[in-house]
Amino acid sequence: MSPLHPSHEANKQMLALAETVQLSEWKEYAESTGCLSVRELLRRAATIETLLQERSWREGLLDANGGVVDDGLSGESPENQSAIRVMREIFYGAARLYLATVINGPYPRGESLLIIIVLSYGT
Repeated sequence: MSPLHPSHEANKQMLALAETVQLSEWKEYAESTGCLSVRELLRRAATIETLLQERSWREGLLDANGGVVDDGLSGESPENQSAIRVMREIFYGAARLYLATVINGPYPRGESLLIIIVLSYGT
């Protein structure tokens, strides 16, 4: 697999990042004009969270059933497979962290941000 041809999973992560950027811009505009609807913010964020949760749900289901995750890397060398998996984890964690920051604001001690930081990057 070439970096120019990302997997379906990588496409979803990039889509989630792009959607989060758009949500951040929408929120900033709504705040600046004094018409931010928290309900609408949460509705929009929920669609992005659903996109990100598909990965966790699918991998959890496969792990629970002893399945093997086909991540589309069978044609790559072991070194490339490892590097690609690490990059996927980085983008996944970054997307989750960025979305939580957009939703909750710059409050690093907030519970949802702390959970994402610990799960993604350790203590």
